[in-house]
Amino acid sequence: MKQNIRNLFKQEVLQKKKLPDSHREGFLEKLSASKKKRKRITMLYKYAAIFSILFSIGFVVTNLFSKENNATDTALEIQLREIEKTYLENIDKEWQSFIVLTKDEKLIKRYEDKLGELNEGYQEISSQYKIDKNNMIVIEALIENLKTRLQLLQDIQQHINLLNKEHENTTI
Repeated sequence: MKQNIRNLFKQEVLQKKKLPDSHREGFLEKLSASKKKRKRITMLYKYAAIFSILFSIGFVVTNLFSKENNATDTALEIQLREIEKTYLENIDKEWQSFIVLTKDEKLIKRYEDKLGELNEGYQEISSQYKIDKNNMIVIEALIENLKTRLQLLQDIQQHINLLNKEHENTTI
């Protein structure tokens, strides 16, 4: 059964088919249509790849900037809270000291009203800060308001100390 394939082809007479004359042109048309189709698909893949790369880069960059901004905002907010806490503690301490030192109810009422006005201003500035946390002018205004309140109380304290010293000197 073993036979050489070459011998089979020599022995067998193959019928040769004749191809139509338009066969070559039809084949070339189909081949060029197939190449165009492949070219469109390849271009589509290229555009899809470019789009996905650009989208990925945009997503990564957006996340990085938002994380940096959040970290910066958080650090700034923490610092502002610390400053606010320190000032408010000092203001409260000075106010309590003022109430202890003075006996004049009119004076207490007058300065209580001034501090109330400053506190209202502080609340307005604080609401602006909640809207725009990156506005340095608003942050400076918050700190300046706290400084003004503390300075007012310290000035009152000094004035009362002077009055008390004068009162002691006149009674002695």
